[in-house]
Amino acid sequence: MKENSFYNKIKNIKSFTDLKRKIKNKINFIKRHGTFIINNWIVILVHGKLSLPYEKFHITISDVEKIKKTLDSTQELKLSNIHSKNKIGNELEDELYNIMNDEQTWFRIKKNLVFDDFLKKIEPDIKSYLKSPFIVVHLNAWKTKPKMQKYFDTTGTPRGPNRMHNDGYPPGHIKCMIYLQPLDDFSGKIRVLDKLFESEKPGCAVMFDNNLMHEAITGNKNYRYCLELTIMRTVVKTNMLKHYEGEPDDRWLRQAYYAYF
Repeated sequence: MKENSFYNKIKNIKSFTDLKRKIKNKINFIKRHGTFIINNWIVILVHGKLSLPYEKFHITISDVEKIKKTLDSTQELKLSNIHSKNKIGNELEDELYNIMNDEQTWFRIKKNLVFDDFLKKIEPDIKSYLKSPFIVVHLNAWKTKPKMQKYFDTTGTPRGPNRMHNDGYPPGHIKCMIYLQPLDDFSGKIRVLDKLFESEKPGCAVMFDNNLMHEAITGNKNYRYCLELTIMRTVVKTNMLKHYEGEPDDRWLRQAYYAYF
């Protein structure tokens, strides 16, 4: 995966004030995410970097139907600034939550045998891409209306999934998006960097680093069901299913070492 060179970083410094701001931001980033930086450094040392920026695989139609049936029988939720005590969550404006909840419905994810068995089933596909052990930090699911609008906060800044963005996660996190309908004009698609993912059949799973630029492309006819796995690479094998239950607003663990205990 292409990284920004040291020369380009120097070239992008606009002034001494800009340099001080960037140094301060880097120090704050290290303070907030120190354990993740260390964990990711050791993972790369032991298992290497990801060789591809993205990868895809397909789950079976029977798994698609089973997951969709499970979601439709669970509690529907609204997105809000509530998160689990051992995880970091979003911090959005109340007005933005209200706008998003008009077009998206979130599902209550509880640890159960359906999800346990499914995650174990796709473990080889995920590990083939990661080349390392991992845990599922969070399992999230939602459905969105067709022709979903783009969101803007009170400053006019674009927010939400329907724009090119990255998720701002600490290093070492991978997103796995699983679509329970085809990826087409009717149900929507996903773009990662310059790659547009399409699929004639449901169950397409797309994996990529959370901090790569990506965007959801809304469909024009059908509701879009998404199952999202937030994954963290680990140095050694641990209980990958321990943490996946949580609130829709959850993002990552408060500390990387939570993955091992």
